[in-house]
Amino acid sequence: MAVSWIWPDWNFRNISSNIKKSSLATLDYFAAVVEQYQNGKDNSIAYRTARRLAHNAQIDLSSMISSLSTEPNPDPQLVKSAFRYLVYSHSQLSYIAALGSHREQVTDAQILVLMRWCQQTLTGVLLQQQPLATYDIDHKLAEIQRLSTQQNQSAHLLLVLKQISLLLETLPELLKLRHELLGAEIK
Repeated sequence: MAVSWIWPDWNFRNISSNIKKSSLATLDYFAAVVEQYQNGKDNSIAYRTARRLAHNAQIDLSSMISSLSTEPNPDPQLVKSAFRYLVYSHSQLSYIAALGSHREQVTDAQILVLMRWCQQTLTGVLLQQQPLATYDIDHKLAEIQRLSTQQNQSAHLLLVLKQISLLLETLPELLKLRHELLGAEIK
């Protein structure tokens, strides 16, 4: 207890809890965004709280990873993986934030189904440790590509499709880096 009070930067030793906390907060924010696409824009306290918690968890993750690199004799591979993970984690949050900043009710059933599928996939893989079904991801990316090339798509729906595709495209690398970090021995 004294060590954590005197040297609070030792929080990097809780790498798995920081990663899980960040993932949970990001996915809660994504759930709030998806709900708004289904029901219409609403700046409720619940939505704003989910957004703030996601960004705060990302800041905590960033601080933890920064403290990891300042330790005496840090493991260079662990530090490299941690910073790469941070980049992908920030990217995922940015894609969700882009969806959040342009949220308005969508009536296109295909788009809503895609958003919910993406949300369920991210939740299953990142929180419930379900295996990543790359075939399903590839299939959904092809569907997004097909929907993006339809001539009647509005600019708003094209933005939604692009952000969903970015979330899915970066997921395999994020998972790979997460696995490396959670499997690393912190001494």
